[in-house]
Amino acid sequence: TGLEITDEKLFFFASTVREVINILNKQSENIKQTSEMQPAANWQEILRNIQVENMAKIISLKPGLLAKIANILLFPILSAIGYVMFWLKVKGKNNIPSKGPLIFCPNHTSYLDAPLLAIALGMPTLLNTYFLGYSAYLDHPCLKWSKKLFRLISLDPASELDETLKQCSFILRNSKMLCMFPEGSRSVDGEIKDFKRGVGILIKELNVAVIPVYINGTHRAWPVHRLLPRPAKVEISFGKKIMPEDLMAEHINEIDIYGKIAYNLKRNLLQLKEQTDKGI
Repeated sequence: TGLEITDEKLFFFASTVREVINILNKQSENIKQTSEMQPAANWQEILRNIQVENMAKIISLKPGLLAKIANILLFPILSAIGYVMFWLKVKGKNNIPSKGPLIFCPNHTSYLDAPLLAIALGMPTLLNTYFLGYSAYLDHPCLKWSKKLFRLISLDPASELDETLKQCSFILRNSKMLCMFPEGSRSVDGEIKDFKRGVGILIKELNVAVIPVYINGTHRAWPVHRLLPRPAKVEISFGKKIMPEDLMAEHINEIDIYGKIAYNLKRNLLQLKEQTDKGI
């Protein structure tokens, strides 16, 4: 077929030949949709064409009493695990603004990334931050009930990319913060992979700033191939805020401006990684 299956999909979603074929078919459809992706003007229109009433049924902009209680009870438990089991260390916390709109863009190597990042943000910021995750996990019956409670947004890039980006747009236009993993899936070898165009679409069309976040240690603690986590030191570094114009500088006439923004954002994250590794 000329298509490749990532190790992650092979490990977790393919146990029979039929499931392998289904994955290949979905990837083929995804490639076709990507080739027919809307131009910049249309994406701007798509992200503006939001029915507020429908969005309000899916997303809570103000946490209710139950959500506050659930978050307040869960936060110290996660914090205890993070600081005791993973010796969590947070750098650059002064780079986190008090309010949005803003996108946090961390690297992604482990299931631990999102909960440990939530700890690093702190409770006030956390209550205004929404997390974008893979629909295969978040729409599972064991987690689906908690999406609205813990501000989780499911992403299915093969079939519902428009609707997902609309939800992200709704959040950001209401001065909230969004955490998305621009690599799209966990890195098998721990290295930072290429960023998807979705983050470029949001940054350009909504003119929203972004903060790169480098997470170091979660790949050692819980890599893709390991069934359960193990103790390991984890460090989370928040970079400085990057404005959209800085990611688009000298590339206004690029044919794929979204891809270029994603590429430049990855370069910034790699620089943050290098600084963190050197102890700067």
